[in-house]
Amino acid sequence: KNLKLVNPTKNSKEQPKRKFESENNSLNNEQTIFVGNIPLQTDEKKLKKIFSSHGKIIRIRKRSFAIEGIKISQPGNQNVVKKACLITKKFDQNVKKTYNAYIVFESAEQAKKALQENGSDLDGNRLRVDSSTPTKQDPSKSVFIANLPYKIEEEEVRNMFLENGFSDIDSIRLIRDSETQLGKGFGYVSFNNLYSVGQALRLNGAKLKNNIIRVEICQKNDRKKKSDANDEKTEKKWKADEPKKESFEGKRSDELKGALRRINEKKEPEKKKKAIHRKK
Repeated sequence: KNLKLVNPTKNSKEQPKRKFESENNSLNNEQTIFVGNIPLQTDEKKLKKIFSSHGKIIRIRKRSFAIEGIKISQPGNQNVVKKACLITKKFDQNVKKTYNAYIVFESAEQAKKALQENGSDLDGNRLRVDSSTPTKQDPSKSVFIANLPYKIEEEEVRNMFLENGFSDIDSIRLIRDSETQLGKGFGYVSFNNLYSVGQALRLNGAKLKNNIIRVEICQKNDRKKKSDANDEKTEKKWKADEPKKESFEGKRSDELKGALRRINEKKEPEKKKKAIHRKK
């Protein structure tokens, strides 16, 4: 009889808990690094061996596998399919031979220190290491590459640039479909200096796995200006092609013109009378 109803939404103990959770989430972002271009055969122990020299690792989350598919008891559940393929190691190496990972450290300082591994070699692959919220690349030091094969690895793009004398590559980012991990046919190559950008344009028209690739300057502002200029030209053309509002076609046009002429002829004597009256 003395029981009191308590509204759980007004529980004072829950508010500090939520605040604590939000603080933990912000810390996790600072404590987490992204590692890309990891060879498929690399297990968690090997990753820990490389990155544990920079601090204590809390956990490692593996992502971006190209999977073959597997029969499961819950058809259509892609999350279960991905987990099953990860456990059984059913990867589609014809699509992609690498994966990405997120490594969480005990502190933000340790995670920052681990960024030194960017560009380090792991079984022939150059690792791409960045913070969990990637830093924006300088477009003035990057080139846009297009018409790439859909089935291509970062190392294949890197080797093409290395063979042509580019040794100061900072990073390579190939854009892929989030579900299939197939390439979308374009990407970005970032360099450590501006000189390499101009030299990289010489590779425009080069051949990579039977594809003639395009290499262009990566400048969003210039593209926007060109787009705006093209829009203005198109708009002017549309205005020039627009029919005049007073124009008519066919027999109906002649009838209307005649009617307008007769109305104007009737108005002319009245205009003359008004003009004479004003002079007086």
